[in-house]
Amino acid sequence: MSTIICSIIPDTYIKQYNVSQASCSFCRKLIDSNVFNFCYSFLPVTVNKKLKLNNEYNIRYIQIRIFPHIKSLRYINSIIETVIAFVHIIKNKENNIWFYNLDKQNLLLYYILKYLTNKKTYILLADFTPPTKKYSITNFIKYLIQTSNATITLSERNNLNLKNNITIPGIITRKPIKSVLQKEINKTSFLFSGFLGKVTGIDLALNFFSLHPELNLTITGRGEDEETIIKYTQKYTNIRYLGFLDNNTYMKVLNQHDICLNFRNPNLAENKNNFPSKLIEYIYSNKIVISTMKYPELKDIDYYSIDYNIQSILEAIQDIQTTDELDLLKKRSQSNKLYDICSPEKWRSSIKQLEK
Repeated sequence: MSTIICSIIPDTYIKQYNVSQASCSFCRKLIDSNVFNFCYSFLPVTVNKKLKLNNEYNIRYIQIRIFPHIKSLRYINSIIETVIAFVHIIKNKENNIWFYNLDKQNLLLYYILKYLTNKKTYILLADFTPPTKKYSITNFIKYLIQTSNATITLSERNNLNLKNNITIPGIITRKPIKSVLQKEINKTSFLFSGFLGKVTGIDLALNFFSLHPELNLTITGRGEDEETIIKYTQKYTNIRYLGFLDNNTYMKVLNQHDICLNFRNPNLAENKNNFPSKLIEYIYSNKIVISTMKYPELKDIDYYSIDYNIQSILEAIQDIQTTDELDLLKKRSQSNKLYDICSPEKWRSSIKQLEK
């Protein structure tokens, strides 16, 4: 029996409490696909009060807000949450415990389970920024990751020297049911979606499209550069910002675009130990992708891999505009190949292999 420790909440609360939609969606897919038998979900740290949550048949929500969730008091709440989760795990005799990332919120629980019990502890590493200081909590977390029983990473590009590891870049829960329609591709409209900040390259996208009024950019999501984006939309009519969208509205916007952008900066350490879920989403949705990072995890998938600069973006778009429609349709018909890489079956077999 495999159990996962993570921090998810229902979709209705995600926008209100500024919780990562990508991580919630990812963990929810793993749970709903029976990759894990049970989940203990800590209330995300950005949520400052208890929510009206009912435990589900395979999810127990752990939420303590006895003290005001600010400054050092929030750590007291987290300690109490840790104790509650620990008691449930011991009581239910769960032996294979997986942690979705390792951070300050779940660090104590991981340490207790690993060193004070006979439980096997594993880490599903979706994001990790390497430490910059020798003596730091981040460096301690790195050590714990390296000494866990096993890991599954979304990225092959980390430098953690993991000994018992399997890489799976994402999860796709539905098999492709139909091929791409033979329709003319819109070569002048582009979609940029997700977290909006320097780490994801929104500044590069804004700079490029401000120089090319003949091309249209649609932006969705939220982040640290929203005010800058709004200023660009006021100055350049070819750039529009739709803000944070619920999933149904976002899917409608996604279906209106044939070309999607992944402009992560390859020089930033944050981008070497993660894999953008949006990229999986784009390819599965049969979109043409222009990416400033090359992903060895997708070596059999065809997408535009370019350098991180304006000129390379222009050259990729010019290639799209001059390429035959049938050749472009081949780039849009890769969902079956991607499913084989990221299917629930692949996840279940990998976990079974690592837990032996």
